[in-house]
Amino acid sequence: SDLNAAIEGNVDPHQVASIVISGAQFKDWHGPTHPRDLIGAAHSVVYFVASAIADRGFGWAHATEEKMNDPVINALADKITMDPNPAPLPDRFTHRHGGTVIITMNDGTVHRNTCTAPLGSGPRGVEWGDVDAKYRRLVPLSGLANDKIEASLQVCHDFTQVKQMRSEEH
Repeated sequence: SDLNAAIEGNVDPHQVASIVISGAQFKDWHGPTHPRDLIGAAHSVVYFVASAIADRGFGWAHATEEKMNDPVINALADKITMDPNPAPLPDRFTHRHGGTVIITMNDGTVHRNTCTAPLGSGPRGVEWGDVDAKYRRLVPLSGLANDKIEASLQVCHDFTQVKQMRSEEH
């Protein structure tokens, strides 16, 4: 919803006056405003929204210290507030629901977009390309050699064909 509102409105991040995020699941918790590490960035809806507006997208590049220190993203994050009275969720499964982003520009123009289900949620599905990108970004942090990473990723792709969980190599 943030990305769509920014793209559809051709939003200049330097002309944003305020941003409101509306979603019952964000009312009491929305993660850190200015994350400083991968875990903080992964749990910050404020950072997601600010980054998507600034860069017209959100991806693994935003898990870097450089992006977390980007002055445009941080200035946008400081303009974000949570709607104190969002519409109630239709069920108890907060992770399945999206939200609404309302971007108000300095000239009073308002750009609004609602996403009913977030990327990677059941209703929208998960693409293998997204799984591959996340796997290749996070698994190297374990110290596993690249050839082992690719082999293990292939096992994930072929999981329905796996006959045993243990490799012959020890």
